[in-house]
Amino acid sequence: MAQNVNLKVCLDLGSDTLKIAFGYLNSNGSPFIGKMYYDKYQTNVAYPACALYDEEKKEWIFSAEIEDSFDKNYYNVVKIKTLFSLLNYKDSTKDYFYQNYFPKFLFQDNIIKGLSGIKINNTDNTCYSYQYMVNNDMTFSSNKSINELTIAFFKYVYKEIKAKIAQIIKDLNISYKKIEYIVLYPSYSSELYINTLQKNIETAFSTNVSLMVNQT
Repeated sequence: MAQNVNLKVCLDLGSDTLKIAFGYLNSNGSPFIGKMYYDKYQTNVAYPACALYDEEKKEWIFSAEIEDSFDKNYYNVVKIKTLFSLLNYKDSTKDYFYQNYFPKFLFQDNIIKGLSGIKINNTDNTCYSYQYMVNNDMTFSSNKSINELTIAFFKYVYKEIKAKIAQIIKDLNISYKKIEYIVLYPSYSSELYINTLQKNIETAFSTNVSLMVNQT
């Protein structure tokens, strides 16, 4: 008979990857903890936390599927955490919610460090604001706003999680009463960053996040 458990799923959005862990308590009180990986990699790695806009097809490709299905240039790759980081700066919050311009892959570190006033080593030793990049052909436009894209990314993630849970139930001979989602956020995050991250995951998953946790 399958053991009925309370399943917890934890999401940790990093600069390059999204780590997804799961766990539950066995009937004897001992914990079981595991990780979710992308199947097509030969080694166990977390999900790439990125998206790519295919200008020809006018559609976004997410995470590890980029390598599987795209053979053109990668200028239109964006990092999801970089986009959320715009919410840490008051001057860029409207851009996050209403703009559909995205920094080209080569310039994504420039925009965030530019907003925070940190000098970086690039060809002209300059930091760039979001608007400067838009005005100087350092961005590309798409059919979604920045906020809409982050929601779409987590909708992709939710499909992956559902597939993994179905496999976990089969492999570990368990069933679950409910799933609780826990989300980690960086210690330096603004309140708007935290709230938007939670809201967008809840929108994509069609359920509430049980707990938001500071990574420190």
